[in-house]
Amino acid sequence: MEAVRDTIAYLLGRRAFEERHHRRYQFAASLALRLAVSVAALAYVLDAQGEWRLVRAVLLAWVPVRLFIPELMGLVHALSSGIRHQALADVQGQHYVFRGKPMRVAEWVPGERWIAVPDLERALEHPIRLGPLQKAHGEQCQQREGRWWLSAPACLDYLDGLQHAQALKLRHWVHGTVWLPSGQARRQGRDRWRR
Repeated sequence: MEAVRDTIAYLLGRRAFEERHHRRYQFAASLALRLAVSVAALAYVLDAQGEWRLVRAVLLAWVPVRLFIPELMGLVHALSSGIRHQALADVQGQHYVFRGKPMRVAEWVPGERWIAVPDLERALEHPIRLGPLQKAHGEQCQQREGRWWLSAPACLDYLDGLQHAQALKLRHWVHGTVWLPSGQARRQGRDRWRR
């Protein structure tokens, strides 16, 4: 009701335009109109006699569906996304493979990917010393879920400092498969451009 009052006050010139109130008013007005049309269609069907009753029943089924398609599609999308997220929760981040070696990649915050240090060791085929790694990368090297993780940008920096061929191949894989699709590259580019 407040949104309706605010919209009327704006139309009369008594209040400045506020988009959030206007959007709520538009949604409420649209919903009321669609409900009114659906109720009118229901009354039309219930009033029917004889052979037109079937046609009117089809109309009754079609009108509400047609009028509420955006909300129905949004509901279907939300349900399917939730179901997919729940179904894949136990394998999230475990579908990355570098040259036949599985790589655990986690994304605790959307757009920030982390790679498990033991998987980096396996891919590089030599141990990684955690002391120098932590000193060089600070917060970009963390222990979670019982193992050490390195953020994708820190992993790229670490691999830049290594001089053997496997490190170059792994750096190329991390850059193209983990870092670029996460959106970190876009954000860092935008931040650099704003400075």
